[in-house]
Amino acid sequence: MNTIRRNRIVALFLAALLLFTGMITLTTETAEAASKITLKSGAAAPSTIYVGHTYNLKVAGKSVKFSSSNKKVATIGATTGKMKAVAPGTVKITAKNKKTGKAVASKTFKVLQRAKSVTASVEELYLYNIGETAVIKATLTPDNSTDVVRFASSDPKIVSVGATSGKVTAKGVGSATISIYAKATKSTANSNKSNKVAKVKVRVMDMGSVPLESMTIYFDASPYGVIGGSAAWKKVSKGATIGTMPTLDDIEMLVVGKYELLGWSKNPESTAPDVTSATRVTTDWTLYPVMKQVE
Repeated sequence: MNTIRRNRIVALFLAALLLFTGMITLTTETAEAASKITLKSGAAAPSTIYVGHTYNLKVAGKSVKFSSSNKKVATIGATTGKMKAVAPGTVKITAKNKKTGKAVASKTFKVLQRAKSVTASVEELYLYNIGETAVIKATLTPDNSTDVVRFASSDPKIVSVGATSGKVTAKGVGSATISIYAKATKSTANSNKSNKVAKVKVRVMDMGSVPLESMTIYFDASPYGVIGGSAAWKKVSKGATIGTMPTLDDIEMLVVGKYELLGWSKNPESTAPDVTSATRVTTDWTLYPVMKQVE
């Protein structure tokens, strides 16, 4: 065999060996790249996790060591794969082959902090005119909560509310409840049992169109009496004393802080009360509030 031919054979052999080695490396790298971090159960690991929760991770068919890119956000047992979410933020978990030290798989997790409670800036809200607005603010505990806050009205015909702004607008006379939800995400349903909820009672009155004289309380000998047209009622019997006189809160007259209730009169133009708790009901009466404006 001449030298030239022998050199060609050697060259071809070396080329084939190099190609074969490259194929092995490529196959190994492809296999490594195809590896995934999953839960130990084999289920897919969630991309979103929650503070205080633990998650057991593995890489199927691989002997690996885990590491965390930010232990202040999430820690993980190097060999156990037990990950614990510590604080809100983003963290990358990497799994490396125990023998080679090369990365086998990695996964980025978003850590959320659920609220333990949500409170409103007011417990009760009074709106005195149709079209009047106010803003309800929500406070989450802890203050680093990542929860999404949403507002909803029990009766938009009485009070509407901006779902994200908390801005309420009086639409009609009456009462409605504003519910404030602290939710894990925007897509979480308001009815989700894990939500934290606060409620604000909103009372609306159209002071611009209803004069004070028309806010009446009816005492009668029938089974039912009516206060303020529909707000409440007081039952009395003919010949009995009126008893405890109603207050502003009793009749839901929404003038708290603006007027002082001096008492009640049978005369709508009276400036002094002429009915007391001892007054006996002799027939159907309409009583009018005697009020003084608070300066």
